[in-house]
Amino acid sequence: MKKMTQAIALSTIVLGALSPTLQVIAETPKIAESPAVTTELSSENVEVQADSNDIASGTFGTAPWRIDSSGVLHIGSGTFSDTPVNQNGLRMSPWYQWSKQITSIRFEGDVIAGNILSNLFDYLANVTHIEGIEKLNTSHTTEMQRVFGGCASLTSLDLTSWDVSNVTTIFSFLNGATNMESLNVSNWNVSNMIAITYAF
Repeated sequence: MKKMTQAIALSTIVLGALSPTLQVIAETPKIAESPAVTTELSSENVEVQADSNDIASGTFGTAPWRIDSSGVLHIGSGTFSDTPVNQNGLRMSPWYQWSKQITSIRFEGDVIAGNILSNLFDYLANVTHIEGIEKLNTSHTTEMQRVFGGCASLTSLDLTSWDVSNVTTIFSFLNGATNMESLNVSNWNVSNMIAITYAF
């Protein structure tokens, strides 16, 4: 835990030197105050309804998604599978090919993340806002490489609701998120993280 705290502190110092406007909020987790995380979906499952004007739509695991004509990526209730591997052996989200058209993300229902969440929002350079990120349950996730990599238009993220206690790899988590000014990870339990290279 001491090494992990030192690694996060070092990452913060390096980021501070490179981008003095980035504010990373990270505190020692207060276990007693942390709410219990459940893997059950709420009784009110939210279905994402496709529209004829949608740019694209599909299902990721059991979670329906669609990109509307305004560029909003809507994600409904369900369980994500691990991020799929493309023909080149790289993990890419199912909406990657429309990455330039996506301007914001909205979680409309509770979603349970798979073991591998890597590259989930990678290269979504035009996304300025993510609504409902607290609805993504990461308690089973072990790998989070480049989750927000290349999200150059995002300026703030509050990930205090994420349970990362089982995450071991978080390589390049925010690599390319060049306009990030505020990142709140104050409730994170990083005791199992082994590889956090370039995470922040």
